[in-house]
Amino acid sequence: MIFIIALLTGVSIVIAMVQNAKLADYIGIKQCSVMNYVTGLTTVTFVFIILGESFEFIPKLSTTHALAYFGGLMGIIVVTTSTVIIRKLSIIAATMLMYAGQLMMGIVIDYLRGIDLSIGKIFGCILIIAGVYFNTLVDQRLAKIPRVDNTSLPLDL
Repeated sequence: MIFIIALLTGVSIVIAMVQNAKLADYIGIKQCSVMNYVTGLTTVTFVFIILGESFEFIPKLSTTHALAYFGGLMGIIVVTTSTVIIRKLSIIAATMLMYAGQLMMGIVIDYLRGIDLSIGKIFGCILIIAGVYFNTLVDQRLAKIPRVDNTSLPLDL
């Protein structure tokens, strides 16, 4: 079950990146980031209220170590930069490069936590990056070939 949830999370990340890029085209990148977090805060507040969750944690926020908020800062950076990236690269290239970055950071963090550094993980990451690069070269060559525009897709992605 956890694998299905992880896959669905990956699907939702790509959908969110595409939709954020569309919104950024319409209102601007910084404004898109603000709206992303305003919408998120509003949604989680309503969910808390509907589920009857307690807001007793709020006073603890003033005594929480500043590093605990680093995840929120990183979230802003991720949303903003992925919005920029998805507008400049193909969706698959952007997704795979961001995945490779996550994989590299995962390898580093695992190593710092005492998990052995595997040459297979490093090689796999290099293969992903090389594959995206190769695919980009192929796409550039194919872009020079005239093609028929398919406008029959049901979703405007």
